[in-house]
Amino acid sequence: AKGHYVMVTNRGLHTTSNGNSQQNAITPDWPDTVTREIPAEAIYLYDVDQEDWFCPTHHPLNDPRAAHTAEFSVDGTALFRMSRGTISTELTVFVPPHETVGVYLLTVKNRGAKTRRLRVAPYFQISLVGQAESRPRPLLEKRDDALGALYFENPTNDFRYGPAFASMSLPIDRMETRRG
Repeated sequence: AKGHYVMVTNRGLHTTSNGNSQQNAITPDWPDTVTREIPAEAIYLYDVDQEDWFCPTHHPLNDPRAAHTAEFSVDGTALFRMSRGTISTELTVFVPPHETVGVYLLTVKNRGAKTRRLRVAPYFQISLVGQAESRPRPLLEKRDDALGALYFENPTNDFRYGPAFASMSLPIDRMETRRG
């Protein structure tokens, strides 16, 4: 089926595909999510001054100090809320009708009187193949500084609907392609 699919669970982000999820996976779908619990997608927040990590979804940090909720609408929208201390977040995830793009809208609020400096660190394990381990060569990456975007292409796979890309609306001081 032609279309863009973003899969989430009540614990957080999971995987994205374009069309057939087995042949056109953008991020890998780990079939054994019960024991692995390693999502292929995550958004992290880092408090620079307190050297502390936050996540708008329960996974992958599983922070017992944070309160998390997840709501799912009949239109396919997922809303994740997190609060811990003076920081709260809302992450809205959806695919616009008739578009081949997933939208991840993150709102961060500081309810405290003290200014907080947070870095946003989205992580997407781009595979562009059925399983990341089966890719014989690395992905080609191209950075577009004007758009704040990274483009990915798998030279060994005819990805059906074109290369994948990631972009942020915030100014980007650096982009990395490793989870560390």
